[in-house]
Amino acid sequence: MMQTQTTRHQIISNVPEGLPLVYGDIDRIQQVLINLISNAIKYSDKGEIRILGSTPDDESVQLCVRDEGQGILPDEIDHLFERFFRASRSSNKTKGVGLGLFLSNGIVRGHGGKIWAENRTDRSGAIFCFALPIDPQTRLTSLQFREF
Repeated sequence: MMQTQTTRHQIISNVPEGLPLVYGDIDRIQQVLINLISNAIKYSDKGEIRILGSTPDDESVQLCVRDEGQGILPDEIDHLFERFFRASRSSNKTKGVGLGLFLSNGIVRGHGGKIWAENRTDRSGAIFCFALPIDPQTRLTSLQFREF
C-alpha cells in the first residue's frame, strides 16, 4: 500500500471508478506509476501530487501524475525518457542514475502504450502521463489489470 502523505506532500488520487480493463502485467504497470509518484516527490519541494485517471478516447486508459515542482526545462522534455538522462535542475540535488523514466518508457511501450511529460499551464510543476490500450476482449466497469 502506498503512503498518501509525506512530511511535505499530500498525494491525492482522482482516478474514477469504472475505467475500462487494460491487458498487462500489473506489477510492471504499478512500477511505472510508483516511479512517476516517486519522481514527483523528489522533484517538488512540497505541495500536492495528484494521480489522475481518464479515458481520453475509446481505445485507451490514461493515468497522469501532476506535481507542483519546478517544472521541466523546455529543451530537456524530449530527453527525459533516455537512458541515464538527468535533468540539469536535479542532477546535483537528488539521488538516481537516470534509469527510472527510461525503464518506465520500456514497460509502457512493451504494453502497446505511450508515455510523455509536459509542463503544467496553470502553475508551476509537471505532468507525467501514460496511456495503455483498453483490452478489446472485455468491457468491465472498473480499472483492473489482467496478467499475461
